[in-house]
Amino acid sequence: MGLLKETFRNLMRKPLQSLLAVLGILFGIAGELVISFMGSGIHQSITQQVINIGPGLMSVASTATINKTPIPLMASDATALKVTLKGQALVAPIDETQMKIEGNKGTMNASVIGTSAEFWGIEPITINQGYVFNSMNTKMESHDCIIGNSLSQQLFHGSPLDREIVIGNSIDRVIGLFSFKNSAVLNGPNDLVILPIQTYFVQIGGNEYLNSILLKANNPYQVMNIKNVILTTLVRDHHWSVPLSSFQVYTQNGILQSSQSLNDLFGFFVRGAIIISFIVGGIGIMNVMLMVVNDRKKEIGLHLAFGARPIQVFAQLLFEAVTISLFGTISGVLFGTLTGLIMLMNGIPQEFTPLNYLQSVSLGIVLGVLFGIYPSLFAAKTVPIRAIKE
Repeated sequence: MGLLKETFRNLMRKPLQSLLAVLGILFGIAGELVISFMGSGIHQSITQQVINIGPGLMSVASTATINKTPIPLMASDATALKVTLKGQALVAPIDETQMKIEGNKGTMNASVIGTSAEFWGIEPITINQGYVFNSMNTKMESHDCIIGNSLSQQLFHGSPLDREIVIGNSIDRVIGLFSFKNSAVLNGPNDLVILPIQTYFVQIGGNEYLNSILLKANNPYQVMNIKNVILTTLVRDHHWSVPLSSFQVYTQNGILQSSQSLNDLFGFFVRGAIIISFIVGGIGIMNVMLMVVNDRKKEIGLHLAFGARPIQVFAQLLFEAVTISLFGTISGVLFGTLTGLIMLMNGIPQEFTPLNYLQSVSLGIVLGVLFGIYPSLFAAKTVPIRAIKE
């Protein structure tokens, strides 16, 4: 207790310098902690979403070009895959565009997606009211559609079922109201319209191009075999004019590996922030302790002259450095946690793990020890007679 009181008394001799050193460590530790929370949270969020979607999910995209002209996927490619794979996987063509949607409450721009009935077996969509269109609706170019909860609230008063919306220049009937979670394709709020794919192509008035093709393997263990079949089929249907690398097939394992690579990259960033925090906080501690030693040079000389051992002087000064560091670390942990909670409440993923806290506290202790060694050694080597004369 006596050592602690002496430490506080000594540090209060230069309160402003001590406070600045504590603040330097506080913001360094808090920044490192928040970045760690965010990195862990984002990785956990991505991993959980991918796992929830299911192990058999696959998504196909085209990067093919001929003479630098992009070659998009076509509706015929989805049909070819469905025929080739037969019962091995569900196949759903996907295309999306922004269009003006009009209901009895007003007009707004929203995303319109065209797909087939197989989509319902692939995406984890919840039908809250009504029903979804089937394969017969798709073939007949039916003007039935389903809309998301958010869009319904903006376009209609009450239930939207059996009511009409205007999409572009076409009129469609709402047959279902949906919501979704952990979707592989549908992002953002539930402000979407989903149409049968043939109806979609007629209403947007364009070519039968696709953004992607979604598949879900009936047997998840056959995903790699199905991936090979997909690539071979697509290259064959493009008359072998493009290489296999022109088509990308994304699987759950591939997404998880990409997520891990992103997390590793974020980890390098976190370690860089830790190093910066380490240097900034450490320089602050060393600066304060050198000033303390300089101001107390005569006092240290008298202690040594009256029998104090150099190791005692060293221990006292080192304890003061560690105390400054611990004050900054504890304050930084509290401030970092508060900042993380605020970010979490604003929708930014955060994961508060014991490892992150242990890492920050350990960093604080190491800061105090490493950057307190030199000033403490400098004080312990003081020559009593010279110090007293100065």
